[in-house]
Amino acid sequence: MIDANVAVKFVAAEPGQVEAFARVSSEATLVSPDWVLIEVGHALWRKVRAGDIDRAMAEESLKALPTLLQSLTASAKVIDRAQALSFELDHWLYDCLYLATAIDLDTALLTADRKFWNAAKRAGYGAQVELLTWPGMTS
Repeated sequence: MIDANVAVKFVAAEPGQVEAFARVSSEATLVSPDWVLIEVGHALWRKVRAGDIDRAMAEESLKALPTLLQSLTASAKVIDRAQALSFELDHWLYDCLYLATAIDLDTALLTADRKFWNAAKRAGYGAQVELLTWPGMTS
């Protein structure tokens, strides 16, 4: 399972893109909550505003994302658990939505968000969250 920090690497050139593809290439099924489309769409919008990509590229990239994932699960199914995790980890709800989905599906979550990974580890969810790393990673 992947979060938006990893998913955006599949549709936009970013540091860690090669490592993200390599890490998930052995996964039989690639899953994410449906919320990933909103977060990746926002990240692509920010890249357009920064001049990193053009609007057409952002629109095509967002359309391509669901074809790279075998399953998008309903966020509403785990929202209560996600909110509880948000309070438990003292972390943003939308990040905890990915963890709640991973727990619900009994799988591990791959993230490139070190702050979230650290929060999950501190709260005892280290086995459910894996940090994607790459040479030169700073955050």
